[in-house]
Amino acid sequence: MRLPKSITVSVYVDDIILSGTNRNQLLEVSNTTLNEFAQCGFPLSDTKTEICKEKITSFNVHLSHLETSITNDRMSKFKEQIAENIHHEDSLAGIHGYVASINIDQAKEIETEIGRLRGS
Repeated sequence: MRLPKSITVSVYVDDIILSGTNRNQLLEVSNTTLNEFAQCGFPLSDTKTEICKEKITSFNVHLSHLETSITNDRMSKFKEQIAENIHHEDSLAGIHGYVASINIDQAKEIETEIGRLRGS
């Protein structure tokens, strides 16, 4: 199946996201994709399958048009990891860099947490 250039595919392990700006085209491509998966015997999760949603959560990230943010649960885990690794600069830089790539306001939360734990 060839996808229109206006449709973007994102895949991570067993999560597949189709995104685009034309709802009708996205719906058509989504249905075609689901049918092709079914014909191939590829199992799909009814609880994870979402078609043409304005907002979704995948990869521990809330995704919508022009807005992304890390889920609260994942942010809490990052903060726990920061506390456990407060003296490991590479770990802190990795967490901060990842969070900053998703949402700059949440990256500021991470900076604040690091400062708090360091007593600054």
